[in-house]
Amino acid sequence: MDGSTSLVADRATGDHHRIRILVGWDGSDDGLAVVRFATEIAVRLDAQVDVVHVHDLSDMPEDPDGVDWDEQVQAHLDLLTHRIENELAGLRNGWTYHVARGEAPARLLLRLADDLHAYMLILGSPHAGIFAIIAEVLGHHVARGILARNHTLPMLFVPVDRRGHRRAPA
Repeated sequence: MDGSTSLVADRATGDHHRIRILVGWDGSDDGLAVVRFATEIAVRLDAQVDVVHVHDLSDMPEDPDGVDWDEQVQAHLDLLTHRIENELAGLRNGWTYHVARGEAPARLLLRLADDLHAYMLILGSPHAGIFAIIAEVLGHHVARGILARNHTLPMLFVPVDRRGHRRAPA
């Protein structure tokens, strides 16, 4: 199924020759640590950061029968946009924020990386636990899906701890 990708925020500099780093963000605090790391890399490479959030069940309100369900979904997506805008506000190299839906995250990230001519893809390291096992069984494990389909794009997986901090190297 083809998904739709919406450009939600665009603070690009207009430099079409600038290196672009694509970052997958799940909307979590751990994911923000990954975005922070990507901005550190972007500054060093004089690159633009393109953040992608794949709209999924974690963005949905708990009560699907609530009368204000649509408003709750939009409020949550607006909150995520605000968080990214705050996180990337000081990045002088330019940045964009995309929200995508309707397509498997791995496939969508690789398609967008190709469309943007991304230099690299940065993701958080795969999670452990029961939800990771379920994702694996259902075929929704983003990192494995990308590794299975990608043969050319450099990728970086950033380990984070449960408090949303990037783990220091040993």
